[in-house]
Amino acid sequence: MQTQEIVDAIFDVKTNGELSELFTAIRDARKALALKSRNTWHIGQEVNVVERNKTTSGTIKKVNQTRCVVKLPKGNYNVPMSMLEAT
Repeated sequence: MQTQEIVDAIFDVKTNGELSELFTAIRDARKALALKSRNTWHIGQEVNVVERNKTTSGTIKKVNQTRCVVKLPKGNYNVPMSMLEAT
């Protein structure tokens, strides 16, 4: 199933209960993705932090359970692992 088909199916949902179930499923999928990718990050690794409309390069300073502390040009930030890409 393509992303656009999924988005179209979400707009066909009729009740708030169904939307709540979808929200829970998406949240759980994000957590699973972060935990799966946790083993791929290490201190000192160069990464790109991907935001909606820009990408910023940085270095991992600490790896936590679901987030990494990343040194960016404007300081250190806690970044969700789902927003990281290896360079």
